[in-house]
Amino acid sequence: MNLAIDPRLALPPGGKSLQAAATAAQTKDHTTAGLQHSCAEFEAVLVQQLFKTMRGANAIEGLIDTGTAGEIYQELLDGEVASQLAHHQSLGIGTNLYRQLAQGG
Repeated sequence: MNLAIDPRLALPPGGKSLQAAATAAQTKDHTTAGLQHSCAEFEAVLVQQLFKTMRGANAIEGLIDTGTAGEIYQELLDGEVASQLAHHQSLGIGTNLYRQLAQGG
């Protein structure tokens, strides 16, 4: 008995193997997640710069001089607050940037 099987029938549309199709889907998901994370981080940097600018505009000297250590601590605190804000309660900058980049333009 001679059965002729067309190998194209075993492949999904587009001619890719199932493994290649699964790998392509995983890569797309990974790329999408990476792009979303990058957009959120970009928003965090912008918000941190906003905090820094607002602090510079408020040139009121405190009763206690904090010095360089206080400035470093304040920058670290601003960075963490900006990161948490961008990742959990976004201002919409990262979301809109993601939408625009995901569309390809």
